[in-house]
Amino acid sequence: MHNRASQRAELDQKQRGPQAADRSPAGSQAEKPNSAELEERIRQRAYELYVAGGCKDGHADEDWRLAEEEILGITGGG
Repeated sequence: MHNRASQRAELDQKQRGPQAADRSPAGSQAEKPNSAELEERIRQRAYELYVAGGCKDGHADEDWRLAEEEILGITGGG
């Protein structure tokens, strides 16, 4: 059985298409975004996750954490 994060990731991948998997989530090494740009990208992605999850309230922290993991390329400890 899939957990909520993996279900969202699968749904998002289907929406973005196969080319999205080939792109690095953090961009190229030559172009390092500043902290304001990173925060905006995380904010945008968290909103996309909110919409993909059916716009249900009460999951903002989880959406933000998942967006950070995707954008920054970090893995959760659990």
